[in-house]
Amino acid sequence: YTFLKKQQGFIQRQLLKTEKNEWVDIVHWTTEEEARKATNKFATHTSNYPYILMIAPRSVEKLYLQPTASYTLTS
Repeated sequence: YTFLKKQQGFIQRQLLKTEKNEWVDIVHWTTEEEARKATNKFATHTSNYPYILMIAPRSVEKLYLQPTASYTLTS
C-alpha cells in the first residue's frame, strides 16, 4: 500500500478474497495512463518483492477497465 500511495493518480485500493481462496486486487486511478505507469514500476520496486513472491505469475490477469456508472448508498 505504501508504494501505491506514492504513485501519481492513485485513488483507492480494494483487496478481495473469494470462497475459493482467489484474490482480486482492485485499484482505482485518475487515468489509465497513470495506472499503466504504476503497474510497470510495481514489479521492479524492492518494497513490493515480498508481495510479488506470494503471487503465482500465471494466475495474474491485468485488466484496465473504464467506469460506466457509479452507485452509492445515501441515507
